[in-house]
Amino acid sequence: MRLKDVLFLSVALLAAHAFAQEFRGRIQGTVTDTSQASIAGATVTIVNAGTRVATTRQTNEAGHYLFDLVEPGTYAVAIEFPGFSRFVQENVLLQQRADVTVNATLKAGDLKETVTVTAEASAVQFNTGKLETTVDSKLTGSMPQLYRTPFLLAQLDPAVEKDDYQSEYMPYHSWGPNHQQVGGGQNYTADLQVDGAPVGIGYKTAYVPSPDMVQEVNVQENAVDAEYGHSAGSAISLTLKSGTNEWHGTAFYQGQYPWANALEDRVYRTVNLGRNHIYGGTLGHPILKNKLFNFVAYEGWKQTDPSTLIETLPTDLERAGNFSQSLNNDGGLRTIYDPWSTQTSADGKTVTRTPFPGNIIPGDRLDSVAVGYTQQLWKPNSAGIGPYHVNNYSTSLPIRFPYKNFSDRADYHVNDKLRVSGRFSMFKTPVTSSNPTGSTYFVSDRGSDRDAKSITGDVTYTMSARTVVNVRGEYHSFVDQSHYPSQFSVDGWSKIFPNNDFFKLVFADPSVPIQLPRMSITGTDGYSRNFNMGPGGGYWHQVPTSNSFDAKIAQQRGSHYLKAGFETRGNQSPQGIVLSNPGFGFDARPTSATYVNPNTLVSGDGFATFLIGAIAPTNGSPSDWDSSATSMPVINFLNPSTRFYSGFLNDDWKVTRNLTVNLGLRYEYEQAWREEKDRSVRPLDLTVPIPEFQGAGAPKIPDVVKQFYNGPTIFNGAFQFSDSKNRGQWDAGSGTWSPRIGAAYRINDKTSVRAAYGRYVTPWLTGTSDFNNLTTPGYTNYTGAPPMVQGVPQMHLANPFPASYPVAPAYQKALGPYTQLGDGSTYYQLNRPRQNSDRFNFSVQRQLPSGMVLDVTYYINRSSFIFDSTRNVNMIDPNITYKYKDAVNQQVDNPFYNILPVEKFPGPLRYQQTVSILSLMRPYPQYGDLWVIDGEPGGNMKYQSLQIKLQRNFSRGFSFLLGYNYHFEQDHRYFNDIAQYDKQYTWIDSPSSRQRLSMAGTWEIPFGKGRHYLSGAPRILDALVGGWNLTPLITWRSGRYMQFGGAVVTGNPRISNPDHNQWFNTSVFAPLPAYTPRTNPWLYSGLTGPGMLNIDASLVKGFHITERLKFDLRMDSFNVLNSITWADPDTNIYSSTFGTSTDILSNTHGRRTQLGLRVEF
Repeated sequence: MRLKDVLFLSVALLAAHAFAQEFRGRIQGTVTDTSQASIAGATVTIVNAGTRVATTRQTNEAGHYLFDLVEPGTYAVAIEFPGFSRFVQENVLLQQRADVTVNATLKAGDLKETVTVTAEASAVQFNTGKLETTVDSKLTGSMPQLYRTPFLLAQLDPAVEKDDYQSEYMPYHSWGPNHQQVGGGQNYTADLQVDGAPVGIGYKTAYVPSPDMVQEVNVQENAVDAEYGHSAGSAISLTLKSGTNEWHGTAFYQGQYPWANALEDRVYRTVNLGRNHIYGGTLGHPILKNKLFNFVAYEGWKQTDPSTLIETLPTDLERAGNFSQSLNNDGGLRTIYDPWSTQTSADGKTVTRTPFPGNIIPGDRLDSVAVGYTQQLWKPNSAGIGPYHVNNYSTSLPIRFPYKNFSDRADYHVNDKLRVSGRFSMFKTPVTSSNPTGSTYFVSDRGSDRDAKSITGDVTYTMSARTVVNVRGEYHSFVDQSHYPSQFSVDGWSKIFPNNDFFKLVFADPSVPIQLPRMSITGTDGYSRNFNMGPGGGYWHQVPTSNSFDAKIAQQRGSHYLKAGFETRGNQSPQGIVLSNPGFGFDARPTSATYVNPNTLVSGDGFATFLIGAIAPTNGSPSDWDSSATSMPVINFLNPSTRFYSGFLNDDWKVTRNLTVNLGLRYEYEQAWREEKDRSVRPLDLTVPIPEFQGAGAPKIPDVVKQFYNGPTIFNGAFQFSDSKNRGQWDAGSGTWSPRIGAAYRINDKTSVRAAYGRYVTPWLTGTSDFNNLTTPGYTNYTGAPPMVQGVPQMHLANPFPASYPVAPAYQKALGPYTQLGDGSTYYQLNRPRQNSDRFNFSVQRQLPSGMVLDVTYYINRSSFIFDSTRNVNMIDPNITYKYKDAVNQQVDNPFYNILPVEKFPGPLRYQQTVSILSLMRPYPQYGDLWVIDGEPGGNMKYQSLQIKLQRNFSRGFSFLLGYNYHFEQDHRYFNDIAQYDKQYTWIDSPSSRQRLSMAGTWEIPFGKGRHYLSGAPRILDALVGGWNLTPLITWRSGRYMQFGGAVVTGNPRISNPDHNQWFNTSVFAPLPAYTPRTNPWLYSGLTGPGMLNIDASLVKGFHITERLKFDLRMDSFNVLNSITWADPDTNIYSSTFGTSTDILSNTHGRRTQLGLRVEF
């Protein structure tokens, strides 16, 4: 550990530099005599069963007592008062954030007489309206966990939905833990906490503890208490284990082996090559009995992840340019046209292209760069699917993760008034990948370094029996950066492109790794990628840190329990991001029959476009992550930061013995993002005239444009950067206020009715854009392919980016207000609005026999700015195209061609000699698209659900948690491009699945020593039948509703017997004719994709060597039934696999088995 870390840990232990939200709980109750009269001044003592630490309070004038900031654990509550028998309630289980009620009725008698209650205290919530779920310690420790990311246990709450499209859920993957939606809304908006300390930095997670470190998992859906915020209303919190007065620990090994697993993907018959050797241990012990305790844990992996590489590769004939045997989706010849033969009539209504003779590209037309790459391209290993041979190459792609996780927590009970705790945690994971193709032109982008460090501290001081003060501290850092398996060189680029050194600007910063030029070939739909040569993905270098501070005071005043506090969080994210690795993208449109709404299911081919070297724009953007577009990025490494402040007041008012009202008010202020050296972007000022474009200097817009366009033409625009006076990327305003109100009514000792409302303000840090990927025009530039001119490509692969269309540099601030002229831009709304979430819940809880608690809840979430909140203020009116159709294809002289020096008009528009008349029909024709993030009020969400939960904490050999959620969500969306232009939102049903069911439990099979049956069995018999434990996990969800793009639909697409080969009736769909707006629905009633049923299970056989030493054999099975869950079918009408499901759902797999052994003492 470095010196600065040691110093910081010392400071954190005194709670001097960080923040956390509360994870501890409360024990409270009312003391009465047999006539139900309150007893004031009774002495109440709680004793922790593990540490024997005792805390004492007195009842107030109403006979009420309250212990706050109590560590989760099991307690005994003792109550005594002169003239009455002593009352003791044992086995009081306090889970994290729980509020347990222990009422006592004292009987007249001698204090020497003790009335002891051993039954567990009721788990019904009598004191708060909050909506939450806690997974108890027994279930948390027993669950089979494939990913070993404890945050994912939140899915045992039926209101939590994991993103099935996300694939990175291992603990070293910073994206995974917050890829969950809690009670509706977005990913990333839950506050992730470890021991109450937040571990999120933007969209990412700084630290994830190993499962053996975790005691409990808590999910908040509506916190109510004003102490909680910095989220859309939800939180997932882990409580870590701590030391006790006893020495206790574990040592374990778990292994995953290929021979123990079924096929990884039964569709493509890929073998599971995954291996994972997981080992580690824990040790909890006293340093000073009843005073100082320590708990240390370590976990290590030697993992090989069984990923699968699936691609669509050309046939041998196609590799040579021979498409004479290549068929289209209708079974006819897939005709390949020469894009340089394109002819467009003067009125733009007639387009002709000439097909290559015999559907074979002549040898002298093959691009030299494409030929060189094709020689290095690996070949198919199967026939594939359909006439396009979709997915005709599949193989295992092992990725290795040597992961190491360490954590150490200390708790010091200095005296009855002062408690101090601290934790240091870290993990390291250098990730490496392999090359199964045998070609040096295959470059995996999966290699990376993923390291983390976490330091926290906490001090609690009891000023008096009624007043408690708490301050906390935290620091997090992590490294998340690409690590390619090999390096290329500038000389290598020079050999591929000997006629041009356009690429030198891309690699001018030596921090940017040099890789083989990427070539991306897409399928018929223009989106799905057939294959990459060179590295896909992008390059990322992120080393964010967070620091925060929290202080609060709580005081009981009569029937009120008052809290007030202040908190601040700081985040910094040094970063260098290449969203799309430098390279070129090719789709079927340039070689199809026409460039006007081409039907690429009939003609054209992306690989043919590549072979002739026709560089043109694709559907992807040059600045999209893992784009298939042509992209030459020029970046700068930046260091953004932000800070958050809040304060709160909260009152839990015991109105009567049965009624508690929760009242709170929270204030939050969040800085706009800023950059260390003021290298960030402010909003473009479109009110400032461009001096050179005023009066006689105004560009001459051709008269023909006015025949179709009568909107404004405004030559305004001044680009703005942050400076010492305006450091933020937007104006942050004066902060927000969030009211909270809740109530809990105790009907009887077993039943409560609860209700709550809370407003939450989603932090900008986790809102509609990613703090770890700063929006920085001027400091980051992506040069894409030039637009085709009436269907004719303007660039060849053999000689890309010539002087007439060069790679644009990142000018930084050098161009001042002229930055981005001639190009598009993205920036934030000047007065950026806040994302609000209003959450309501009404719940009934009932204690049932056998310690079960039933909770039935009706829940509502109304959130703003979730969808379609980014506004293009320079959008072309789509009605023009729909009205005038082909006429807008006409080309005219570009009024901005080489206008002004490049320092005043730097964008790619300056290099185009001609442009379409449509491109000039913008309010600001000197710019491209101007996207304003959060620039459009709307995009709201309406979510409501019925939630049923039945829970039993571990007792008498078993526990379980059963949850069911039925929800209905509607989203504010733009129905089509006309609605987008007119700013008209429509409520559209969400495609998410409506129903979700989860069931988890752990059962000590009741045979053998210490069990109900055969407890006195001979040692040999007990070794066979005794000590067995079973822990199943069952999850089910209904199918998601399928969303369709624009199409002509002539009937009901539902069919009676859908399967993966045909999920709906594709014959009722046809492509939209050119220049036709969408009118068909987004989704259809009852038309859903495949549902999902999965069963995982853990079977453990325990052997007691001695009373304190236990040995376990363990087998975990994931997807016990080895069932297939099909991915949603393809709904892109231009795809050759339209209507079919071609693979299993992401994150599903064949049965995996994990074997292990464990020693406990």
